[in-house]
Amino acid sequence: MTHSFHGCHSTVKGRRKHLNVEADPRCSVIVYPKDNPYSYVEVRGTAEVENEGARELIDRLCQEYTGNDRYTADDGTDNVRIILRIRPEKVVTLIR
Repeated sequence: MTHSFHGCHSTVKGRRKHLNVEADPRCSVIVYPKDNPYSYVEVRGTAEVENEGARELIDRLCQEYTGNDRYTADDGTDNVRIILRIRPEKVVTLIR
């Protein structure tokens, strides 16, 4: 069985997350159930910066979480959206 995971995170070029990834691309993401914070899945890997599709990603996330068609918080700013894509190297789980 083969599993594929590429976690994506939307951020703005020049913000702390972007600068941290540029300095050291190692990262981890932890996901846990709201009702059981002692169980979790942690994905450790390397983050890469991508420019292509960043606007579409933030709009898609906005649609999914708020129901709005477009993310408008960047309007009127000089924000440049980027994607931090995580390539997993290790997955750790704890189920309690």
